[in-house]
Amino acid sequence: MLRRLLPLLPPLLLLTACAAASDRGDERIIRVLDPPIVVGEMFASRPADLDAGHFTLMHPTDLRVQGDTVIVVDNGSDRIVLFDPALQPLGDFGRSGFGPGELEAPLYVQVWNDQYVVGEGNSQRLSFFDRNGEFVRMLRLPGSLGFFDFGDDGTLYIASRDPEHYLTAISPDGNVRRFARRPDGIYGPEDRDEYGLPRSAGWELVAVTDGGRIHVVDNHLGLLLRYDTAGDLQLMKELPPELLQPLRKERDEFVGAFVKRGVRVLAAPLMKGLTVNPDGSLFLLFRVDDVAGAVLDPVDYSSRLVQMPPNPVHEKLVLNASAAVIRGDTLYAVADFGLHAFHLRVP
Repeated sequence: MLRRLLPLLPPLLLLTACAAASDRGDERIIRVLDPPIVVGEMFASRPADLDAGHFTLMHPTDLRVQGDTVIVVDNGSDRIVLFDPALQPLGDFGRSGFGPGELEAPLYVQVWNDQYVVGEGNSQRLSFFDRNGEFVRMLRLPGSLGFFDFGDDGTLYIASRDPEHYLTAISPDGNVRRFARRPDGIYGPEDRDEYGLPRSAGWELVAVTDGGRIHVVDNHLGLLLRYDTAGDLQLMKELPPELLQPLRKERDEFVGAFVKRGVRVLAAPLMKGLTVNPDGSLFLLFRVDDVAGAVLDPVDYSSRLVQMPPNPVHEKLVLNASAAVIRGDTLYAVADFGLHAFHLRVP
């Protein structure tokens, strides 16, 4: 079956003027804390297969964790599959189709207002289901499906291809507005495509945390930006050079390989996902050597890296994940290979 394509402490007064200037130059860089979070042994797994029972996953693309439920999008079977923390099946819902309650190429899932909200790639809509998997309603999107999340008041924030704003905001009453203006001066000519659009347009990652914090990842430049509910920029950071430079190099080599074959690539995202962990922290998913991502404080973006020790089998499962969530001392990750759960050594 063909797979669907989409998608500080205050400075010490004794610092010299030179050192203080250096610190100010680093204010935009995310602070990485030691020690890292280390991925341990895998204790549960649901490998992807074509036919190995009703709850077999065919092509999982996204997941979230709510309470004791692991919620997985199975793009290959057009459904949502629910598991307990040990990955024992709890149930599933959804069937192929374009009608109410049916799913066509589901890609993303969020949990809002005790409902599961599923983003569908082929139908450009969101479908809402209650905790029992019963269909509630659907929302047609004004543009293509992108990463999305909800504010406490029910406002939908979704990645946008607008040249001046990262997101589109859709309020519960249906009002649609451009949201999260892109900062002035961050793009050079090489950061825009032939149509003048920022190369990240439509591929931004978005997540919403408590306190009305709307987090956006500029997926071309590698910037993390935080906005308030009025759409005003509150914070902007970027990954440390030792992480950002390898990501950009890999991206440029990927694009260059296609260019040599005469294939045009309009966008190549740096990072794979941004999820809200059950404890309210953020998990930014990317791959640099043995690093599988970073757990971020939603207030100041200080972070701990998630590190994968050498293990030929587990490395493949974690470092190639398309989505991941940390719940306590457990990492849940989905990839083409299936759904897997790992113990973590958390500081």
